[in-house]
Amino acid sequence: MYGFRLATSKLRVPVVIYNNLSRTDECRLFIDINTKQRPVPNELLLDIKRLADTETNEEALLKDVFDLFDKDPDSPLFGLMSPSERAPGKISRVTFNAAVKAIWPAISDSTPPSVYEALSTYLHACSGGLRRHNAVGNITNRTLFRALILLFPTVAERVSDRHDGRFTTAHFEEVLEPFFQRIKRNDVLKPGASHVALYENFLKALRSGFSINRGA
Repeated sequence: MYGFRLATSKLRVPVVIYNNLSRTDECRLFIDINTKQRPVPNELLLDIKRLADTETNEEALLKDVFDLFDKDPDSPLFGLMSPSERAPGKISRVTFNAAVKAIWPAISDSTPPSVYEALSTYLHACSGGLRRHNAVGNITNRTLFRALILLFPTVAERVSDRHDGRFTTAHFEEVLEPFFQRIKRNDVLKPGASHVALYENFLKALRSGFSINRGA
């Protein structure tokens, strides 16, 4: 209040006034306000940062790519995204951002449509591999999703080397099919809590199929 009194310009200050409270009611209200407040979900904050004009370039790219996965009917994650809150069986914006930030060097110079196209064809191929283990619905599992995204640059590099940078679902399937044959079913059905540990297992399975006839 003293600070507002010293202000050199007029400011509009919203207030809430409670009338005719007893001392007991005042104390209870004070306790409620200071113990029961819930912060706005991080998913919602990320969803509205553009409106507040506070987005970083990284956040802007991630938001656009997320929205493409969320809205494109051909997306491998269509109907499985939750922009503003966490929801069972869906990938929240916070989970998506955390996953894709981990491969930022591989996508930082790209446009949202090109990032979406490469990741989308990759995840379509991953869905086919998960279907082999009757685990396609588990792609929304946080641990599994983040591990698969971490694996993307290695798989994409192989696809690029073999097919001159043409990232199609068929080209990703060519690299991933033997990989999904080698991993254990429980790796995708019960991926555990550590996406890094799962990724390391995935990387070993991917590399164990090296052949000089097929290339890296």
